Amino acid sequence: MLDLQERRSIFRRLPKRTMVIATALALVATGLAAKITINAGGKLEFGQGVFQVRACDTWIGVGLTSSQSIYQAGNPTSQGGGGGYSAIQNINIYGLNPAACNNTNLRLAFYKTGNSSPLYLYQGAGPSGAVNAQYLTLRVSSSIPPSGDTNLYDQVTLITPAGQVLNNYADSYFQIDPGYTNSGAWDGSFVITFNYPLCLTTDVNTVTLQSASA
Repeated sequence: MLDLQERRSIFRRLPKRTMVIATALALVATGLAAKITINAGGKLEFGQGVFQVRACDTWIGVGLTSSQSIYQAGNPTSQGGGGGYSAIQNINIYGLNPAACNNTNLRLAFYKTGNSSPLYLYQGAGPSGAVNAQYLTLRVSSSIPPSGDTNLYDQVTLITPAGQVLNNYADSYFQIDPGYTNSGAWDGSFVITFNYPLCLTTDVNTVTLQSASA
């Protein structure tokens, strides 16, 4: 089994096929909440990605990377179906400041125009078995790393659909890793990878970010 550093080093080679779209957003209601409508409600095309949203006291970018396999509805590990489009396998988070967002849960959701319910993002661990998850929830806390670990990237992990905080940064359904520069230094980004992605890139029109209790 790979140790944490070996596992994370794999993602230094992760491609970042993205197009930057900068959009000013306002906070909604009294809690942390932001919403961006992509391409004036048009479809998100293959390879597009960094969208700016507000988190804590900083702006972050949300980048989407498609899987290389073709999505098949109901069976994301198989080839075929999906009209020839790929699913979102990686979500890249840029510019998140763990110190500023300490003790915060951040929840991302993706929507298709005309639908009030979020799209299913990935298959994950529910309370009694695998479920199709509609939200990606990040836990930011300085208490997550082992005692004495001062690495900011270790202060951000994932919360499963069952509400479990992943102190080991991964389970059999998804994982979070720091992004790296070519020299091997942390570049300030985070890479979330879904083992069983469910959301087609072409279905996404809107991205929302809000605080969450779990």
